[in-house]
Amino acid sequence: MNRLMASLAALAAAIVSIALLATPSYAAAPLAGTAHAFFERPNPFDLSGCTVLKLDLLVTTTVASADYWSTNTCFNFDSSHLTGSTSVASGQVSLGSLNSASVTNVVIAATAGGYFQQFTFNLMWTRDGKVSVSPPINGNGQVRAQAPASVTGLIVDLGGNNLFSGSDVSDADIALVLHTLV
Repeated sequence: MNRLMASLAALAAAIVSIALLATPSYAAAPLAGTAHAFFERPNPFDLSGCTVLKLDLLVTTTVASADYWSTNTCFNFDSSHLTGSTSVASGQVSLGSLNSASVTNVVIAATAGGYFQQFTFNLMWTRDGKVSVSPPINGNGQVRAQAPASVTGLIVDLGGNNLFSGSDVSDADIALVLHTLV
């Protein structure tokens, strides 16, 4: 009887180990996320009405990056892109759920071709739609959840002018990595 029990226990252990090989494992990692917003508005200093100012912002819990340019809609060309990024300090970014995110006093200097602009971001994202979940990237990558968002707050330029506000947002979302397949 003891030999039968030992054989059954060995068989059960073999079945469990085979099942574990066939089941993907999940890396225990903290949730990583992003808050994204794309702003655009007519240039108030362009009397022709042809120039549209644009700013693309991406924020994580460690880095914020911006891409700023203008598009001339009358002659169909873009100006040079001024880009920049900065490390963010603890407390400057809140990004822990798909319901909301925020940045407080995040300053990014953007440069290109000898031009310089500086932006100060004080923004709040609020989920504004259904959450979608992506399949794993490349079959073994990150599984992400993403939700559209509305944005409130201001972006102030180097001169202290309110350059963009939440009403200038044409696209925004919050995304979180749910888990990573290993």
